Amino acid sequence: KFDHSDYEAFKNVLVERGEKFGDVALKARAQIATQGSKFIEDGVTVFVHGFSRVVCELLLKAAKKRHFTVITTEGRPDDAGYATCER
Repeated sequence: KFDHSDYEAFKNVLVERGEKFGDVALKARAQIATQGSKFIEDGVTVFVHGFSRVVCELLLKAAKKRHFTVITTEGRPDDAGYATCER
């Protein structure tokens, strides 16, 4: 429960929780990439639609040990596929 009358304290709590959430999200992304990259085998073709930081991290991690092809869609209207290719 928050005392809304102390704005600075309330703001600090929100910032602290946001940073904690960010840390947890980064760790989760790394863990998913580590576990998921194990499913990419040499010589496979991976089809990707859109953009996902988790998927990009997974593919980059797998590419350190394996050779495979990635095909991505263009992803209109926001060109998300281009963002994936740039990574």
